[in-house]
Amino acid sequence: MTRAARIVLKLVAFSTVAFALINLGLFFVVRSSTFRNWSQAELSRRSGLEIRFVEIAFRPPFRILAAAVEISKPGALSLRADRVSATVSPFDLFSQTLQRVDIETPVLQIDVQEILKPTNGASAKLALRHLDIKNGRIVLKKGDATVFELPNINLAANNLNLGERAGIDLRAALPYLKAEAELRLTGQARNLETEIVIRPTPQGMFARREPDA
Repeated sequence: MTRAARIVLKLVAFSTVAFALINLGLFFVVRSSTFRNWSQAELSRRSGLEIRFVEIAFRPPFRILAAAVEISKPGALSLRADRVSATVSPFDLFSQTLQRVDIETPVLQIDVQEILKPTNGASAKLALRHLDIKNGRIVLKKGDATVFELPNINLAANNLNLGERAGIDLRAALPYLKAEAELRLTGQARNLETEIVIRPTPQGMFARREPDA
């Protein structure tokens, strides 16, 4: 074996050991209550929202999981989810990019009167490469009254630019109405334009009525 090959082999072995030690250290540090309290405070400060979670864990290579997540802005919105996981690459931190966010069984409540009010504050720009939502629910409220509810939401979206003008379409089945609902949001985070369309499904349009006995 040549001297250059031995040097390359040593560098590879050193990098592998260092990577394993870093991941092992992050595994224990992220699970600590000190890190959990710090991350909750830091995320709340940067986002302007109240963010809480019961547990947080690290999974190699770059995945962070949080359980029993609560995100809220009093009077405007609240989000509760069983689990949220985020995949972050160190190379994307400088470009304010998240590779992937997965959200399980979220319930998002939005107060229409508050969320659509204009704001003079600049929104932080954040790129999200992939968003996956499983078995979600959106509740639109006006004060204490529920205006509209979208259950059974499953969403996969790519290349979202948060903080800039963008659009997103959500579609959900309304079996009790024999229809489906489509929610379209466009604009910036605090200056959204909302469009809700309810269409009867083919079963709802042409369902046969059984004759009376």
